[in-house]
Amino acid sequence: MTYETIPRSKLSWARTALAVCAALCALAHPVYPPRPAAAQEVERGRSEDGELECISYCSNTRPGTVIMEVRMRLAGHLLNDTELRSKVAQQRLEATVYADGFERGLFAAVPVLRPNALFLARPRPELAGRRQKKIPGLERLVVREVATRLDRAADRFLLMRPRSGLPAETPGAAGGDWVVIRLEGLAPGMAYSFRVPGGRSAVTCLAAVCPVDLRSAPARQARRRP
Repeated sequence: MTYETIPRSKLSWARTALAVCAALCALAHPVYPPRPAAAQEVERGRSEDGELECISYCSNTRPGTVIMEVRMRLAGHLLNDTELRSKVAQQRLEATVYADGFERGLFAAVPVLRPNALFLARPRPELAGRRQKKIPGLERLVVREVATRLDRAADRFLLMRPRSGLPAETPGAAGGDWVVIRLEGLAPGMAYSFRVPGGRSAVTCLAAVCPVDLRSAPARQARRRP
């Protein structure tokens, strides 16, 4: 029997059967869009008062690039759009790699939360007239993205979401309005602490060590002491 002699009813039935099989296979093996750090261990942290959270992972598109997200609560309730944008514009963020860096003035701060803003070392009055040493781990620290719940496109590249916070498996995420700051320029395996200027609570995260860095970087670096 040739293709031409097969009854049309049988051909139609065969096409239908193949379509049904394809649909069942798709349901059994769904294809999801890629997520950051989908198949890697991530480093997480949360401040004692729950106002700051952080997570670190490796970029899945740029090998060796360490990413850290810092999530900051702006208000305990939802703000209107104008209030939310104004609140973000007023925020600042400080960072240190020392265990007592905030107390000793060994930290850097970003003057405004906007993409490509660099963290600048705090001037130390006791070193006036002398060249201040750069703080290791903070020289290249830069803000790459700033997102709130108004930035719907952020869900495609952030692991922490401004609307829902840390991933669903992470307990204790509080409500309200938040902003997420995506950082790059971190030293693999180094501990970074963040706080709001003048804040009493800080959050600490270890910068992830990417597979390509395992040969050149230690598995973990202790908190630095000058």
